[in-house]
Amino acid sequence: MIGIILRLLGLIICVCLVVYGHDHGTSYVNLGFMFIGLAGLIGLLYEYNRKYQ
Repeated sequence: MIGIILRLLGLIICVCLVVYGHDHGTSYVNLGFMFIGLAGLIGLLYEYNRKYQ
């Protein structure tokens, strides 16, 4: 149960990072926020799919 809550919290944080980076202009810092959010989302997706390999 705690794992589900942590994954959901991670998902919300990663999506917020991507949206924040997109909404606040064009700079390398905002691009970094989007990349960190995207890496987190890919990591969560990998962790979910790992048990089905």
